[in-house]
Amino acid sequence: MKRICLFIISFIFVVLSTSCAHSTDFISASVTVKNLESEYCFVYDYSNDSLTCTSDSNTKVYPASITKLLTAMLALEIMSPDSIISPGDEVYLTGEYASSAYIRPHHTLTLEMLIEGMMIPSGNDAAYAVSAACGRKISGDDSLRYEEAVKVFVEEMNEYAISVGCTGSNFTTPDGFAADEHYSTLHDIALISRLASENEIIMKYTGLPTDNVTYASGQTNTWINTNDMLHENSKYYCEGIIGLKTGSLTGNYCLVTLYDDGETKLLIGVFGAKDESDRYEDTLRLINGYTNNQ
Repeated sequence: MKRICLFIISFIFVVLSTSCAHSTDFISASVTVKNLESEYCFVYDYSNDSLTCTSDSNTKVYPASITKLLTAMLALEIMSPDSIISPGDEVYLTGEYASSAYIRPHHTLTLEMLIEGMMIPSGNDAAYAVSAACGRKISGDDSLRYEEAVKVFVEEMNEYAISVGCTGSNFTTPDGFAADEHYSTLHDIALISRLASENEIIMKYTGLPTDNVTYASGQTNTWINTNDMLHENSKYYCEGIIGLKTGSLTGNYCLVTLYDDGETKLLIGVFGAKDESDRYEDTLRLINGYTNNQ
């Protein structure tokens, strides 16, 4: 039944995706927003089930840590949220300057807490801990080396993406901190984000600005959300934003946002921003364009 629902959602996205020539202006049937800084944007408007993009919906984009939404979705298909995970050296597979939840091999956490570590501080180490544990579960081999276990999980990510309706994505890592061969499309990221927004556990954490956490092994930490739009002391704070995910690569910043003020509900994605501030400012421009038009 779950796969049937996923197929229906993906079919809606395929049918209702519209396209126009790439521009820094966002033009939909009801809204025009000019002078956006991000290279590509999309808005999914829940009021009329429409997806509008600044380019063809099959345009390739680099999702960076937005990838972790798919990683979390798949992990929750494989293991229960209260599954206990004791990570190993896979937590050191993260790239230089990658974001971290500061998880070490001697720590023990539940899958749900590792998902929180992926969503709030965007921990790449948490993503690798999850992928290695799930890869061993998929293979049925608890002794599988962590490199192979991660590889098994990434292969499953690509199969899972196809099964939920993605048509133009290729994932090579569970954290999104990757090179050109790790990519998606506006359509696919909108679809993944829409599905993630319906997951109670994912949404429980993507909207939290901070959290004081205690691991199953007793260590404590404070995680701070990488999304400045959730922090009341930030100039980008927006009360109607209830969650989802940032992505950061040098010169290629992105953000997917779920906005709901009780009257207007939007799923907004911005990609290819040159710096962090551009992704926030463009998101605010798009929100204002829709809410001022109601």
